[in-house]
Formats: sequence, structure tokens, C-alpha cells
Amino acid sequence: MANKKGPIQILVKDRPPVKTAVYDRNNLQRRKKLLEETTRVAKETKRAFELYGKRVKMTISYRRSEGKHDAANIVGGIADAMQGPYYQDDNQIAEIHYIEQPVKKVKKKDEYEVILEDANQQ
Repeated sequence: MANKKGPIQILVKDRPPVKTAVYDRNNLQRRKKLLEETTRVAKETKRAFELYGKRVKMTISYRRSEGKHDAANIVGGIADAMQGPYYQDDNQIAEIHYIEQPVKKVKKKDEYEVILEDANQQ
């Protein structure tokens, strides 16, 4: 059974942030871009903090043309960067789906969509 309001969807036209121990200015900028887009959607939809204290299902669809990082680091980077507007801590994520589609570099740049849902409302 789906949430009455439906899933929360965030689309970012850039490469996703990644989980890394090395300082990387570009990665910090990608992390900031995701947080800004997440915050914008939360304000527009008035759904901020909706998943606080709940188990979260996260689906990531990545259309890749340039990015070089592996799926595990991408998922970790996105989960860490999204803490705050919708869930308190990424340890609330109980289910993760990651889908990656290659795109021709001449046609599109990297973009990804993150969908968040209450894992108990399915």
C-alpha cells in the first residue's frame, strides 16, 4: 500500500555525491547541490521531516555518462547527503534499490533521481 501523498521524488542534473575519505571539492559541490534540491522540494511540497522516525525505502535511478564511481560509494554519498530534510539518519534506510543506465555522452549529462518512501507503507 503506497503512501497517500505518494513517494518523494528529487531529480538532480549532475553527477551524484559519493562516499569518500578523500577531500574533493567537486564532490562537496555535488553534495551541496543535492542538499539544496532536497531542501527546495521539501519546502515546495511541505513534506519536510515526513519520514523522521520511520523506516525508509530509497530508490536511486542514475543515468550515467561521465561518472566513474562504483554503486556502493554512490549510494552511500547520496544517503549521507540527504540526512536532514526528510530523515534524521541514514540508518533509517531499510531498503535500497539502485538502477544505473548508461547514456551517450553527446546526448545527455549525468542526472539521477532519488525516490523516498515509508518502507512500512507498501
